[in-house]
Amino acid sequence: MKFIKYITIPLLILVIISGGCKQDLLNITPLSSINPDAFFKNEKEASVALTGVYSSLDEMWISFDAMSDDLYDQYPWEGPTEVGDGTFNSTSGYISWKWTTNYRGIGRANRFIDNMEQKAKFDATKMSQMIAEAKFLRAFWYADLADFYQEVPLILAPQPLAEANTPKSTKDQVITAVLKDLDDAIASLPATYGAGDVGRATKGAAISLKARVLLYNQKWAEAASAAKSVMDMNIYSLYSSYGELFTVQAENNGEVIFDAPYMKDKRPQGYTTTIRDWRSYVPFVQLSDDYYMSNGKPISDPSSGFNPANPFKNRDPRLNMTLVVPGEIYHGAPYIPANDFSPTGMAVRKMVEEDNLEYWNGELNLILIRYADVLLMYAEAKNEASGPDGSVYDAMNAVRARAGMPDVATGLSKEGMRAEIRHERRIEFVAEGLRYSDIRRWKIAETVMVTGKGYNSAKLTDPTDPASWVFEVIDANSRIFTAPKGYVWPLPQTEIQTNKKLIQNPAWN
Repeated sequence: MKFIKYITIPLLILVIISGGCKQDLLNITPLSSINPDAFFKNEKEASVALTGVYSSLDEMWISFDAMSDDLYDQYPWEGPTEVGDGTFNSTSGYISWKWTTNYRGIGRANRFIDNMEQKAKFDATKMSQMIAEAKFLRAFWYADLADFYQEVPLILAPQPLAEANTPKSTKDQVITAVLKDLDDAIASLPATYGAGDVGRATKGAAISLKARVLLYNQKWAEAASAAKSVMDMNIYSLYSSYGELFTVQAENNGEVIFDAPYMKDKRPQGYTTTIRDWRSYVPFVQLSDDYYMSNGKPISDPSSGFNPANPFKNRDPRLNMTLVVPGEIYHGAPYIPANDFSPTGMAVRKMVEEDNLEYWNGELNLILIRYADVLLMYAEAKNEASGPDGSVYDAMNAVRARAGMPDVATGLSKEGMRAEIRHERRIEFVAEGLRYSDIRRWKIAETVMVTGKGYNSAKLTDPTDPASWVFEVIDANSRIFTAPKGYVWPLPQTEIQTNKKLIQNPAWN
């Protein structure tokens, strides 16, 4: 995301302070070198201010997989553990973090849009584009709030402190506002940018996000239509290597539709370096078991060729591209669980900067929307709307082919294809922050959130010698999901205490 990476941080901070929501009022920075009232006079100033809105993209993506049945965060103080084991409440850290982060971005977007409409006077087309970018970002954050909290305050203009108490809007009202913002953005955003502006929101990003919002709200035909519109743009394509897709060297490739930027020393990413060695996030055996054999059969199929004494042989290639398993080369040597401190005998490889030894100074961009997701969103929505026609198979098979897997079996029913699509989404998007939302919107969370399993690392002392491997499955962590309560997060207690018009979600009273 070059257009952000070359903006200097001190100037950025001075610009964005005036655009925060009420939480930003505590973060006071002197405005001695810039007068916010005089800003937005030209395109350059507006561009810097818009960069301040983009800077609010701060997603700890893998944390949300650790709230699901895929991964386990073994350090409770980091936050995801209490969501995964069902002990979270309205005072939990992640409950407040997501709310605050999203509303901070929304506040900045609102201030930017208002300033552009009231003060900016330069090329009308460029102004419309910049406003469209801010609306896209606002839609992104509101869609996320609706996904987790459902009913939230809908604030679409700068809010004076005296008017800060706003009641909740219904989820339908929030989604309606999101879709309107996205339609406005689609109308004014370009399909592509020049090299200096790579990373800005595009028309394809707005349509893709619209498809996701519609899919998450079971608007099947409309979601399929939106995803198909992105496919028909003929701009995006699957990157040739799944394993290389999540590396610094492959950034801004043709599969990336929208990402959040990071840069060493200036806007560093911490998790892509620390999870390499700290093992904050480790995969459950249930996840590794869900990868098919390379012949396309699940390991539960007696004819699959699965050998429980050598469980990682001849599996879907994405397994070893995503996870570090016993005996796999990692850091130039075979991974030996007995010498590690993973409670499941495995680790995460995907989106780990293996060669960057500077903790908390990573530079890997976080992909928020990519073309494989568009294909699988199309497949899911089209299948739910009208069944598994040829276009559903084409979308699914394209994703599988890139991974080196055989096509989906022909002749599937809608239910059969649904199971394959859900499997494919789980395997394709491990550690990308989508699984927790998927199992909640599919209403299967209480079924899949069971005791998480691991391998007994003490019995995997020398996985370079297959004859000595003992894959003893043990309980690693409790996974508890209480329905229907777990399907909506509680509003942060601090917000309810501050805003007297907020009413806690009924399930959490």
